[in-house]
Amino acid sequence: MNGEFNLSDLMKEELILLKERDGSKLEVIAALVDLLVKAGKVRNSDELLSTIWDRERHCSTGIGRGVAIPHGRTNAVRDIIIAFAKIGEGIDFQALDGKPVHLVFLLVTPEKDAGRYLQALSRLSRLLKKNNFRQRLLQAQEPSEVIRIFREEEYSYKP
Repeated sequence: MNGEFNLSDLMKEELILLKERDGSKLEVIAALVDLLVKAGKVRNSDELLSTIWDRERHCSTGIGRGVAIPHGRTNAVRDIIIAFAKIGEGIDFQALDGKPVHLVFLLVTPEKDAGRYLQALSRLSRLLKKNNFRQRLLQAQEPSEVIRIFREEEYSYKP
């Protein structure tokens, strides 16, 4: 994948967990990595989990407003990808605002894709600052609905 992209193009229904049981931060990250493995998107699951967890131990990716974006660059994946979990009651992610996290986006790219990695992280962060967008994601009942919400928001955005 080169050049311009939409976040919705990076999301696949099989990489979306809705109503995921509550658990620890590590359990949710591991569940998202497992989705990537089952979808054939990961070369080395231990390397991917280690990359994400090392980043998380250094500084929490709980950005506040009920959102966390664990992320990393590793050659354990072939292309940029996003996996998503909506957590029922929320989990402690050591978020900046101290509140439980309900929306977790795992963003990973190969080492060489620093530009697209930063672009995707920036776009995702910007979208998730919008209260209405977060509320719509919290209400989503099907993976296809999550992707549709992203598409609608991306196509309505005018830079």
